[in-house]
Amino acid sequence: MLVERNKDLDFVGGILICHMILGHICQWADMDYKGDCVLYFFMPWFFYKSGMFFKKNSDWREQLRKDAHHLLIPFLVFSAIGQIFLWINLFAKGDMNWLHYVSFPKWLLLNGSIPANSPLWFLLSLFIVKIIYNAVSNRISNIYIIVIALGVAFIDNYSGIDAPYYLANSALGLVFFILGSRMKILQYNKYVVLIAAFSYTISIVFPSSIGMLNNVLVRGHCYLLATVYALAGIIVINKVAQITPPPVL
Repeated sequence: MLVERNKDLDFVGGILICHMILGHICQWADMDYKGDCVLYFFMPWFFYKSGMFFKKNSDWREQLRKDAHHLLIPFLVFSAIGQIFLWINLFAKGDMNWLHYVSFPKWLLLNGSIPANSPLWFLLSLFIVKIIYNAVSNRISNIYIIVIALGVAFIDNYSGIDAPYYLANSALGLVFFILGSRMKILQYNKYVVLIAAFSYTISIVFPSSIGMLNNVLVRGHCYLLATVYALAGIIVINKVAQITPPPVL
């Protein structure tokens, strides 16, 4: 029996992808963009949404192959394509410094992606998250995993550790992945939605948000509060998408 695709999440994903693309365009064009003031939770949402579809696989080798096929292969392919274009650009500019052509392994080790295609960090971090959670789920309490993972991300932020990026963003990603796995039904409860809506409203007035790539506070002063705000935003936008009538084509 075919399971109908959850179009609510497709709707949210489309909005957040467009937001992310527009944000990057404005960033590179040195233009002011205020979308992050409202959709500041867009990266945690993608980890959360992936967690909503998590299914434990007792065969870790099979799961490793599956995740490598869906995440690592695209990561490597598009990294290679980006690197080729970067080499062409460097050569066209007459840059003959050989270090500029071979420095990408260092960036990959420290940042989880290469400068030629830096947004691909998400694929590597999601791969790490899925492998870790498949290994420890049903063995360690989700509460303990969340506390440990959030502690790693918080300590990384508090101590100012800036490399490797994937140490912290994978830890924080794991938190939202687990929350998505455990709250995929509960998130639509009216009381949960009301609390989330209240928290989200406060977050607009008194913002705190985290840039997940390098795990820094881009707004506000409270890291833990920023994670609560992000969860609230995720619940609100998922609920709004659920109750919004589908467009008539």
